[in-house]
Parts: sequence; C-alpha cells; structure tokens
Amino acid sequence: MILTEQEKYKITYLARKALESEFQEKPISLEIKEKSLMQRRGAFVFLENTEGEIRGASGYLMPEMPLWKTIVHSTKLAMRDQRYPPIQQQEAQEIRISITLITEVKPLTKELQENKGILAIYGPLQGITFPQEIKKRGWTMKEALFQTLKKAKIPEGARKSEECKIYEITCETVQENKTYLKHLL
Repeated sequence: MILTEQEKYKITYLARKALESEFQEKPISLEIKEKSLMQRRGAFVFLENTEGEIRGASGYLMPEMPLWKTIVHSTKLAMRDQRYPPIQQQEAQEIRISITLITEVKPLTKELQENKGILAIYGPLQGITFPQEIKKRGWTMKEALFQTLKKAKIPEGARKSEECKIYEITCETVQENKTYLKHLL
C-alpha cells in the first residue's frame, strides 16, 4: 500500500499530536477519513533530538491495528522508551519525528539486498535493524546482519541453525515536515 504525500504528512501530524498530548491533560482529537490509514499495517516511530540522537523508538512489525492507531500507540510508547532519558516538555517541540512504514516481511532466501532491513529471531531473542540505520552507520549488509544478531544477543554459532530465522524487511521512511504541516492541516 503506497501512501500519497498528503497521507504521509497526515501520519507525521498524528505522531506530533500524540507526542504533544503526553504533556497535556486532554485526549487527541482525530478525524480519520483516509482508507489507507484505516488499513492494518506495521510501523515504527523514531523520535530524535536536533543532534540526530534517538530519544525513543517503538512500533509494531506486523499489522496488528489500523495504521493511524499504530502511529499514535507507537509514538506514545517511544516517549516511554526506557533505553533513553525521558523527553521533557520543553524539548518536545524540537523533537524530530520519522516513521518507518513496513511494506513486507519475508524470509531471507538469498543474499541480503541493499535498502532492506533485517529481522533476526532465535527462540525468544529477536533483533531488528532498519535500512536507515544501516545507511547511517555505513554498514555493508553482512555487517548489518552481524550487528542485528549482536543486538538480539543471538549466539554466534546460532546463525547457521534451523531455529535461527532471518527475515528481509521492505519499508519506507517518512520524515516530519513541520513547514508543510502548518499549511496542510
């Protein structure tokens, strides 16, 4: 499912409203008319400071709920991401939002392809690396696979076992554009 430019801006707007609502005592007021935002779809929300450091990240790999709801829930969860210091109200306006929309998750059948993410599962252990992280760190796909296994704490020798499942993730990343949002909505 491909989103239009307006739908992409709408999901970043939803994420921004979800972030702001965490500091206000009122619920988010939403009117969702777009069919594409009502379809079930996986997505991850990333919150970064102005220096590009992640301040929170969360999401759903599989399509568990309508996309708009996935965005709102993921944003609220990302704000509570215990791997990072809590986002303070005074820094909320400066937080940059990016959303990774999951298009497809399929078992890896050949070599990893560029511009794909990686999901590794070994029993209860799992790790995920998105294409933007691979690019940002300058990893080869082989290095990205190694880092994904390491992130998941999957033992080195487990990669070759049948219990270790490697998936290729096709996704699209949408960046918030505050200037456009002010004129659009």
